[in-house]
Amino acid sequence: MANSVVLLSSTTEFIKRINEAGMIGDTNIYHVDFDSDNLILIEQNDIPYVPIRPLAENLGLSWSPQKEKIDTRFANVVKSLKAQGSDGKRYEMVCLPLRKLPGWLYTINPNKVKPELKAKVEHYQEQCDEALWQYWTTKHHREGQPLKIPNNLPPKDYAHYVMLEANLLYKLEKIQSKFNRKRLRDRVLQVSAILDEENPFLPDDDIAPESAPLEAQLFWANLAGLERSGVRLDHSPIHNLIALDLHQVQKEFINNNCVVASVDTLRKVLRQCDSPKFLAKNKAVISQINGKVVRCWIFEGNID
Repeated sequence: MANSVVLLSSTTEFIKRINEAGMIGDTNIYHVDFDSDNLILIEQNDIPYVPIRPLAENLGLSWSPQKEKIDTRFANVVKSLKAQGSDGKRYEMVCLPLRKLPGWLYTINPNKVKPELKAKVEHYQEQCDEALWQYWTTKHHREGQPLKIPNNLPPKDYAHYVMLEANLLYKLEKIQSKFNRKRLRDRVLQVSAILDEENPFLPDDDIAPESAPLEAQLFWANLAGLERSGVRLDHSPIHNLIALDLHQVQKEFINNNCVVASVDTLRKVLRQCDSPKFLAKNKAVISQINGKVVRCWIFEGNID
């Protein structure tokens, strides 16, 4: 029983037991303070990994859907790292390489978390991986260890390419045009070669539908971007339904320098949409934004 694997139920328990036991062997654990949150780095074979469950708990996210997402989207890089303590037991955490952390963070839509956590999610997306990288590089310099970076890249350039790869993968998840997806996939492969990755994770291209016109794809991509930035355009008070005033949406697109088709063109192409699915036009909706009655086009689905 001395080598049994213990799956811990919470971050607090994990940290408590690790601190009590003390780590031995070739796996090391480091605690990093990030705006009063305790973040964890696990080092294995000189590579930094991040246990994801503690981050999910810090952000108030349910673990089960995040675990499913990680197993699906990051299947070729996710690790279950076991660290042995002096008590003989082993502790297991679902981890991603630190370089893949932005890829997971950017799958979280700040507009879909509790309102009081939105700012924190955005802060994590912007600063968390940078703080961990800074700690990691400082730790190696402090201990006099060479930082292992592929192709002898300077640390600043390496961090740049890691972020670039994460952003490209995020865009690849969202864009549906096969032509644009091919261009993005080619760029991911180029960046992965610079980072010396033999098997970069790429989403299955079979998920890209061909039915939606390009104008509709751009419409939904721009709309999702504005919603994530805090511009509220969905008037629907009902979950899984979208209610849009097309004239208002077009005006916001123009104000934010988005590529925009004419309202007449949008009226034609949005009827062909299956995801989100077009349901009706010019329906009176009591807006969740201002409480007024607004004439909207109605779609089934979510803006993401």
